[in-house]
Amino acid sequence: MKKAFTMIELIFVIVILGILSAFAMPKLFVSRDDAEFVKAKVAVQSIRSGIALKKSTNLMAGRAAYPADLEDGKGTGDNLYFKGVLEQPLDGKRWKNANNRYFYSLKGFSGGATVANSDAYFDYNSTSGTFTCTNGGKKIRPDICAEFN
Repeated sequence: MKKAFTMIELIFVIVILGILSAFAMPKLFVSRDDAEFVKAKVAVQSIRSGIALKKSTNLMAGRAAYPADLEDGKGTGDNLYFKGVLEQPLDGKRWKNANNRYFYSLKGFSGGATVANSDAYFDYNSTSGTFTCTNGGKKIRPDICAEFN
C-alpha cells in the first residue's frame, strides 16, 4: 500500500490544473468588464430616476418643471457629477460634462462588454426631462446607444 503520490501523478494533476486555468482566466476578465458596463447602465438608470424624482418634488412645490440642469448649480469643481438629481453623486473618473452634454468613457474595457473601448454621450433636455444617449457629434459604434436606452 503506497502512502504518497508518485511524481507522474503530481505532474498530471498540475498539467490538468494549468489547462483548466487557461480556459477560466479569460472568462474571469470578461466578467469584470461586464460588471463595469452594468455599473454604467445602472448609473444612467439612476440619473433618469433622479430626474423623475426631481420633477415630482417640483410638482409638490407647485412648479411643473424638470430640473434646469443635473448639477446643484455650484459647478463640478469637486469632480462630482449629477449632484442635482442624485443623493450620492457620481465621481468624475469616467463622467465629464459640458453644457448638459455628458460624456461617459468606456475606454479601458478589454472587450467583455459589447461596447468595449468606446465612448457614450448623453444629452439632457430640461424641457422633456430626457437623458438620452447620442453620438455626441462623433463617429461612435452604433450599438452603444442601443445598450444604454
